[in-house]
Amino acid sequence: MNSKLIVIILLVCSCVTLFASPEKWFEEGNKYYKETKYAKAIESYSKLVDTGYTALALEYNIGNAYMENNQLGKAILHYERALVLKPNDKAVQYNLDIANHRKLDQFKVLTPFYLTTLWNNWRDKFTSNQWSYISFGAVIAVMISFLLWLFLKKRALKKVFFILAVIIFFVAIVPVSLALARASQEIRTDYGIILVEKAELKQGPDSKSETITNIHEGSKIQILDRIGQFYKVYLPNGEEGWVSFNTLELI
Repeated sequence: MNSKLIVIILLVCSCVTLFASPEKWFEEGNKYYKETKYAKAIESYSKLVDTGYTALALEYNIGNAYMENNQLGKAILHYERALVLKPNDKAVQYNLDIANHRKLDQFKVLTPFYLTTLWNNWRDKFTSNQWSYISFGAVIAVMISFLLWLFLKKRALKKVFFILAVIIFFVAIVPVSLALARASQEIRTDYGIILVEKAELKQGPDSKSETITNIHEGSKIQILDRIGQFYKVYLPNGEEGWVSFNTLELI
């Protein structure tokens, strides 16, 4: 009986420790950051990251710690991850802009099509869950309008609610599409940040292939494909090539 009781107590203590540790690591990281012990702060935050936990505050704080520790690539990586969780966050965007100005590579970015920019801005106004709630509300409105058209007796009112149902139906396509686009953007892993001081952009997926140019720490690149130990990447200035997979980390 006593042995069973001891086992139960140990299991309960283990569970309490397990759930308390993430909060402890986060608070510990904050404490070290305030004491300007940035390497120790990174170590504490990283324990939390390694568990698979992610949150805006965590990504933002570890990004700040890396920035203060002069690890530009890692700082940009975590700021970008924070923006995936909450696009257009002013504090994160401000620090990311500062970090980007410190990069060695300042690519001349190709101007995207106006409608693409407009669509992306609308997509990033809300999270996928928020867009889903808006979509659900629109679908409910369509159903109510349709039911009113179906059961109302007066011809004029039936016509009004039929037209209203059709209009809301087509309007509802927009938030549904935005919810799907936002969800895809939240889980996408086709962008990465260069973490080494200098990465060679190759013409082919081979270390012996000719070098096109060098990409430096902190550069954000789009991943197009992977063959063996190389990623095919697309640079903001339109250049394409191959880089070793161990030179970057996916956002």
